[in-house]
Amino acid sequence: MKKIRYSILILIALVIISCKKEVEPPDYNSRILITTEEATNIEYQSATVKGSINNEYGYQITEYGHCWDTETNPDISKARISFSTISSSKTFTSELQNLTSDEEYYVKAYFRIGETVVYSDEITFSTVSLGPPVVQTASVTNITANSATSGGNITDDGGSSILARGICWNTSGSPTLNDDYTTDGTGTGSYTSNLNGLQAETDYYVRAYATSEYGTEYGNELQFTTALEDLLDSRDGNTYKVVKIGDQVWMAENLAYLPSVSPSTEASDTYPIYYVYDYEWTNINEAKATSNYQTYGVLYNWPAAMEACPTGWHLPSDYEWQQLMDFVEDDGYVNMVGLVLKATNGWAEDGNGTDIYDFSALPGGLRWFEYDGGPIFRFKEVGAYWWSSTETEYDNDAWSRYLRSENSDFIRERGPFDFGFSVRCIRDE
Repeated sequence: MKKIRYSILILIALVIISCKKEVEPPDYNSRILITTEEATNIEYQSATVKGSINNEYGYQITEYGHCWDTETNPDISKARISFSTISSSKTFTSELQNLTSDEEYYVKAYFRIGETVVYSDEITFSTVSLGPPVVQTASVTNITANSATSGGNITDDGGSSILARGICWNTSGSPTLNDDYTTDGTGTGSYTSNLNGLQAETDYYVRAYATSEYGTEYGNELQFTTALEDLLDSRDGNTYKVVKIGDQVWMAENLAYLPSVSPSTEASDTYPIYYVYDYEWTNINEAKATSNYQTYGVLYNWPAAMEACPTGWHLPSDYEWQQLMDFVEDDGYVNMVGLVLKATNGWAEDGNGTDIYDFSALPGGLRWFEYDGGPIFRFKEVGAYWWSSTETEYDNDAWSRYLRSENSDFIRERGPFDFGFSVRCIRDE
């Protein structure tokens, strides 16, 4: 009987011990599927990876994401991006930043439930190697005799920060930082650079540059020529715009040198006479204050015109006027020389021109003799008249050139010495 009792007690004890045995946790590897895709958008210091969790049993996942390292088999003790709490399936994206260029990385997706961490299979990728920055040179604009504007656009930093950028230039080609250069900030994108201290009428070569940890790279080379310097007449302080047409350099305004002034009634074919359109007195300051002087300059008889141009310049010969006309016609403007030399405004009767060459001819009129009315100023706003230094076969007579509102011709005509025409000086060769 005692044996039966002891046997029952032993059996009960075994049952109790069996009931206290720990329950094993679920096998999450078999119940939740986690994967990661190949990396995309791989750059010098970044990449994109996607992961996917198939959680069809609805387990409470407390954390998930990606972890990575430069050694195989990364875990969450390494670099990671994490997201919090889901209880369903999920596709997610991680942006890996602050990577090192030209480096191999190993990546796994993971999830955590409690203390259990489950990883996907491993993928690997390599970041892009550090390369040179890519820079383009901006067009050269705002060209003057002594300055210009350019710049650049850095479209790719090559994987490292742009430490300096700007432009460099010289007069021989392929400029570098050993030549003149600017420094115009840091970073990628567009920037503007100013070139100063240039020489007039000089060919320059310019390139944008970008300096990074990789080194200095240059953009495409551009060439430009600085403009002519304005003409300063030291006799009276007047300044004139000038223009190069073909191989000739012309004043782009009528001469305004006025050492004396006379009314239209005074005339001579042997000594200098100076007129200002519609001014009939002799006060120089009053004459200079008129709008006609300020717009059209001075009308000269031929003796005055022959000595009017400043040092280094001269009254053009008939041949030099013809050279101007020939160049314009050879440039494609046959029978349109007057049109392209006229200013774009100031001409009456729809006579404005296109001023393609910046010659800016204005209709300043003339001083002449009406056979039935004596000396008079005529043809302002409809005619422009200029002396040449070349005499005709007739006494007291020289060749001239003129433009009219009503046509596009550039006309060669004789002019008596005592007429009053405008002067355009041409630079000495």
